[in-house]
Amino acid sequence: MRRVFAAGWTTLVAGSVIAAADGAGVEIGRFGTKRLIVVGLAVLAGGLGVPATVDADGSFVADVLPGSLGTALVFIPATLSAVGGSRR
Repeated sequence: MRRVFAAGWTTLVAGSVIAAADGAGVEIGRFGTKRLIVVGLAVLAGGLGVPATVDADGSFVADVLPGSLGTALVFIPATLSAVGGSRR
């Protein structure tokens, strides 16, 4: 039963990461791609530093999710910046 609950929780968290990526797409118009990339990389760096201190009893939300949200904030603006100057 515990595995079923963990799988459902992971799916819920993955949905929140997708929602954060969608929110980043909305915020591009307000802040621009450069600011979102910088903030997203800062959150990602902090979030990736957290697993270095994780115990064996660590939780997914507290230990893994911050890095995932940073990735969500960086992905959309970085993609737009990369392909924005390409020719058709």
